[in-house]
Amino acid sequence: MRKRLLITGVLFSIMFWGCFNIPVSAMVQQDSSIIILETYAATIDWRYKIEDGKMYKRLYNYAKQCWVGDWILC
Repeated sequence: MRKRLLITGVLFSIMFWGCFNIPVSAMVQQDSSIIILETYAATIDWRYKIEDGKMYKRLYNYAKQCWVGDWILC
């Protein structure tokens, strides 16, 4: 019960601090092995371009460095 409560508290704190775009590392000891958990909150923002006099926007994930979705006409 105590181990489960500790793991739940660690996971909750990782989720809570992940909302602030702060990398969080935690070590959980389980049956003589150590598990290292790292989380990074996704930073997703709009990128813009102008093509043929029209403005387009597209979501970009800075944490994974990849595009999310397609270009959308503004």
